[in-house]
Parts: sequence; structure tokens; C-alpha cells
Amino acid sequence: MRTDMFTEEMIKEAVEEHGTPLEIASTQMLAGNMGRAREILARHGWQDNIFYSYKTNPVPQALKVLHQNGAGAEVISERELNLALSLGVSPDRIVFNGIYKSPAALQTAVQKKIKCINIDAPQELDIVNQLSKDVEYKIGLGLRVRPSVGWQGQFGHIIKDGSACAMAEKICANKKLDLKTIHFHLGSSNLSAYRRAVDECLAFIGTINRKLGTDIRALDIGGGFPGKDMRLLTLWEQAWLRFFGRPWPAPVAVLGNKGKCQYKVYDIIGPTCMPWDRLFAGAKLPELEIGDMICIEGAGAYFVPMETEFSFARPKLIVINQVT
Repeated sequence: MRTDMFTEEMIKEAVEEHGTPLEIASTQMLAGNMGRAREILARHGWQDNIFYSYKTNPVPQALKVLHQNGAGAEVISERELNLALSLGVSPDRIVFNGIYKSPAALQTAVQKKIKCINIDAPQELDIVNQLSKDVEYKIGLGLRVRPSVGWQGQFGHIIKDGSACAMAEKICANKKLDLKTIHFHLGSSNLSAYRRAVDECLAFIGTINRKLGTDIRALDIGGGFPGKDMRLLTLWEQAWLRFFGRPWPAPVAVLGNKGKCQYKVYDIIGPTCMPWDRLFAGAKLPELEIGDMICIEGAGAYFVPMETEFSFARPKLIVINQVT
């Protein structure tokens, strides 16, 4: 939540109606972020190539705003696929990723003719091959590959040992399948890693196009970079806080009684007994009293899907229009 996007009165009214803790999203910020992303990509003609990750924030009210402003849907499960369809997202604006796609979900994806199903495991291809027998159109597929950097383990098909090429050959053996995309997901925020992965995948695409006669023109890049307000503290920053007792600037605002001039340093923790349930250490804030409201700004990606119901109910989330 960005406190500069709302008046203090709006926040207080929302809290009075819904209680705390409360998550508030801004329609203006969602639309503005999409607009800026599209504007940047428009320089290359790619403004329609943004597919929002449903797993990042599966909030229907927020997703509607993003779709109204040009975002497609990137889903990883049957639940998310059905949610995208229920929100009226055009099937040709849906990409299906994920390491587990149920047979029912794959059947829905094929029947609805979604834009692309990114194959992550051989068993998925077996199911799609069977489903293709009952259709008279080509099924758009992508192939998740594993470059030499980023997440390894159970994800995708290795480029270096030939596994990815072998899977591409199996896809192309079925003339009802259209291999149109290569996909990777790094799980890294290292720019040099992305450059290396892109170079490896572009070389792989060139090889596949020459060898198999495909016309792959799409590289689906998964992963991302953390927001500037939400990151882990470096070891030096932690030492600064712990050993020198020096407060660190926090994306936190306090709403409550006016005229406070006394400041204190606080550790902001959650309501559970877990030692790691700490939101921020060493935050210098106006002296807090019962009834004050603490607003944490920029609490975005994965905060909703990663919430727990351990001992307490999940916070409510509302999406509101703010004043201009």
C-alpha cells in the first residue's frame, strides 16, 4: 500500500469498515504501472506481450484492473485458468505455465484454444497428444527449457545435454501441435544471469528453427526483480542495526494522534510466536500508542498467496479508487 495514494481519512474509513490488519490496493497505481510498462515496450512493438502472473497476486478485483489496461494472464493451475476465463480474459491472451497441469486443466486449455501451453514435463505432452486426436486445429505449445543459470531441479528441459532438443522433436512429430514459444524461469534477480539465459535460449531457438523447420518467434521470460522498497537487508545493514543501534529508513508510516515529536526505534513483528515473523527491524517511528495505525508501503508480490492462517484469519484485501 502507498500512503501517498490515499488520504488519511480514506484509510481510517476503510479500517473502520473492515478492521485490521487490512490490505489496500490502488486502482490508479495498478493502471499506472501497466501504462508505464506498455509505454516502454511499445518502443519495440511489444506492448501486448505482458502476461500478468496470477500466482503473484490472485486478487480478482486487482486482476480486472490489469486486464482492462492491457495485461494478459499467465496461469499455473486449473484454479487460475478457470479464474482467468471467469474474468472474461480472451483465450488468446492466456499462457499456461507451471510444473503441474492437471489433465482436466489441460483439456480446458485445449478446448478453449488458449494462446500457449508451456510444456514442463513429458507427461504433459502425453496428455496433450491424446487430446489433439479430438480437435481439428493446431494447439499452441511452448517448451520450458533450463539454461545453465537460475533454478534447476525439477524445472524444464536441459539445453546443454540435448534434453530440450529431444522434447522439441517429440512436439514437432505431432502435426497438430504448433511449437511457437521457448520459455525459461530463472528465480533470480541477477541481470547478468538473465543475459546469459537469453543468449542461450536465443541460440537454442535458432538451432531448433534450422533443424526442425519451426518458426519460433517468442521467448517467454519468467521471473522478476524485487521492488526497491521490499528486499532483504545486506549483512552490513543488519550489523548497522544490531550492533550499532542505528535505525534504518523503513517504508512505514504511522497514522494516529497528531503533534507527536518523540521518536523511538521499533522492531515491527507479526502476531505469531514464530521468531521469523518480523516485518522490519530498527524502524525509527513516532512514539506509538494504542489505536495508532501502521501503514506498510509497497507490500506487493506474493504477499497474498503466501499468507498463512496460522492462529489468525487472513487479512482482508480491498481495491479502491483514491482521490486525485
